[in-house]
Amino acid sequence: LHRVAQHARAKCVRLLVDAEYTFINPALSLLVAALAVRWNSPEEGGPWVWNTYQAYLKDTHQRLEQDAEAAHKAGLAFGVKLVRGAYLDKERSMTQLQGKEDCTQPDYEATSRSYSRCLELMLRCVSNHGPPCHLMVASHNEESVRQATKRMWELGIPLDGPVCFGQLLGMCDHVSLALGQ
Repeated sequence: LHRVAQHARAKCVRLLVDAEYTFINPALSLLVAALAVRWNSPEEGGPWVWNTYQAYLKDTHQRLEQDAEAAHKAGLAFGVKLVRGAYLDKERSMTQLQGKEDCTQPDYEATSRSYSRCLELMLRCVSNHGPPCHLMVASHNEESVRQATKRMWELGIPLDGPVCFGQLLGMCDHVSLALGQ
């Protein structure tokens, strides 16, 4: 993974790690943290290694807050890809099969509230910490994109700065088109 990060850095490409399933997320998050220590130095133009946070999980806001604070204390640049998450049914099936408590938000509205809280947290981090904190608003949800752009304006975050947007090609292209305009 260090060679992948090294190659990405040499090519000036950000490495966004998707840790979508809770049963592998802790291990991947630990690897991302280890990679971040080496590759997310602000002096090197970081963050080069980003982690993905899924708002449909109940503990995402808390983990995001802890990780942002840890990166800040360590003097590291911090990169976040914020998603709603697409594996609700699988996560619920896995926790039920294992006899564990459901780790997912109870419904779409709770997931939307979680996404909104995480988005606000990260936009404040970007605004307060400047370029060392970067965010990808990975959402097909028009309201989330509207919230992000409105808050960016209110917080004085430049449109060509440390916040970017991502949508899958063919999914809500009208949201991507509006952003491009």
